[in-house]
Amino acid sequence: MDGESSKKLINGLVLGLNGSSVLLVIGSLFLIQIFSVLYGIANGIQINYGTGGVPRQFETFVSQAAYMHEGILESYVLVVVAIILLETAFMLFLRRTDRTTSGARKYVAMHTAFAVIYGLIFYIIYVNSSQYLNEPYMWAIYLGVALSIILGVALNYIMRMPVDHASALKRTLKVDPARPFSNMLELQEHIFSRLGGHLKVVDKHFNSAALTNFHRLVSDNLKQFSEITIITSTEMVDSNFGRNIADFKKELEANNVGFELRFMDENDKVDQHERMMLDDSVAYKIPPFNIINKRSEHIILIKHEEAQRRFAQLYGRAISFENYSVKKARAPDQDAPAGQ
Repeated sequence: MDGESSKKLINGLVLGLNGSSVLLVIGSLFLIQIFSVLYGIANGIQINYGTGGVPRQFETFVSQAAYMHEGILESYVLVVVAIILLETAFMLFLRRTDRTTSGARKYVAMHTAFAVIYGLIFYIIYVNSSQYLNEPYMWAIYLGVALSIILGVALNYIMRMPVDHASALKRTLKVDPARPFSNMLELQEHIFSRLGGHLKVVDKHFNSAALTNFHRLVSDNLKQFSEITIITSTEMVDSNFGRNIADFKKELEANNVGFELRFMDENDKVDQHERMMLDDSVAYKIPPFNIINKRSEHIILIKHEEAQRRFAQLYGRAISFENYSVKKARAPDQDAPAGQ
């Protein structure tokens, strides 16, 4: 399944979950109304005729007043569960694009679990009071429980399916130097809007200009990412780089996205010429980010497993931006002659 089809299907299923949750809230409120009316009638008959004087045709009905009272209490519990279902469905709607991380899937699992709990409680109520629950609007509950469980299972399965980015991109995307503005739009639409989870970048020429382009490409889809890690080198670090990185990190953290920048080991800086980008399921060979929209170069899908392995190697030998900054700040003192 390609990314666009997957996105549309997920959107439809999430909307279905919200609809089924609304049905369960409405159905739970109707249950309270039904049992409240029945309990009131039963007590009214008993009070009217007194102890032992209840007509035979009402004896069975009045004797079940205790079940009706329990039904009221259990229906209140159903209302609470239904509200939790509605809240989790709404949170899932807000995070529906976050399919590659565990965040959205946790809401799906939570919604499905509470739907099962709701169904079990309703079954207990139905067993004790089935003769009073034959009203047509009880189908709101039957339908709501069935949809919540079926859609939840389907959504969890689809969110775990790998996205066929190759089908959507036909394996390559050509950057035309004569169309820098259009290139950015196409990059955002055809690649960056489809990424998610932990986004990792290897680009040893990643400077302030690269950060500007990177921000333009990811800013509209920040909620899709749980973390962003960039591995670069010190070759093109300019005077504003540290401040720009700090501001960018602060902005990401405000959107609940983790961020880390690391500098390559000196040997890797010499050997690593290829630039790449990968998320949880797909990897690309890319031009330098500082000219990603201007360089005549293809953006090509590469093997994710190999890209992940290479990224892990570079990451393990790299130094964090913070540690590098401390080391650089101390360097003049270490190099100064004794007594100065």
